[in-house]
Amino acid sequence: KIIFPENKIIFLIDLINRFIPSYQEHIIYLKSVDYQMIKNEPDYKIRILGRIPIESTYPVSGAYDLLINTKSHFKFSDEENHHGGKNLFDMGLNSKYKYICFHARDKAYKNKINTEKDWSYHDFRDANIQNYLPMAELFSKKGIHMIRMGSVVAEKLKTNNPKIIDYANKFQSEFMDFYLAANCQFFITGLTGACLLATFFRKPIIFINSVQIQTIGSWTKYDLFIPKKM
Repeated sequence: KIIFPENKIIFLIDLINRFIPSYQEHIIYLKSVDYQMIKNEPDYKIRILGRIPIESTYPVSGAYDLLINTKSHFKFSDEENHHGGKNLFDMGLNSKYKYICFHARDKAYKNKINTEKDWSYHDFRDANIQNYLPMAELFSKKGIHMIRMGSVVAEKLKTNNPKIIDYANKFQSEFMDFYLAANCQFFITGLTGACLLATFFRKPIIFINSVQIQTIGSWTKYDLFIPKKM
């Protein structure tokens, strides 16, 4: 049995694509294979249906612009849209309001899911959510609501602006994580799991505080990134 310890996500994608087919077959190059088992094939190839090519462990851009040339496979039922609209109303929004989702990674989430592990080696990826407030204030002056995303966060937003909503601390739910991402104008985040919410629904992403060259996000031609000041 061939083992790909750093590419387990690829096999998860394969399983999903058996039920949610998309576009065409692509080759994925795996460079983290078990070399004791495949000594003569450092670039062993496997085929995955409906997925963009990956070199090393992270994709840099979508081949043939698959993400922007295909529609999202995730859709909400009428009942779910009604539920999402009610939650927006509770947050002080309605379906006609434009809003932007933003997210800053901190150590709170990983420290909660596994208290016995030292996660400090991830600290260089962290960002101070308070530094996002000048940006949020600017957009709010243009009539756009700003929604701070996250499920477990270290700090509350220090603002009284009603158009800047600390969803992570006041309203967070797994359903609304998806619903908000699906209906936002675009998503501002570092390269964390939160960016996948926007990718699912083909929303443009602005990646900020990018620190790892090999993981700089640019899934579509509409995405942007800003490196982190070190």
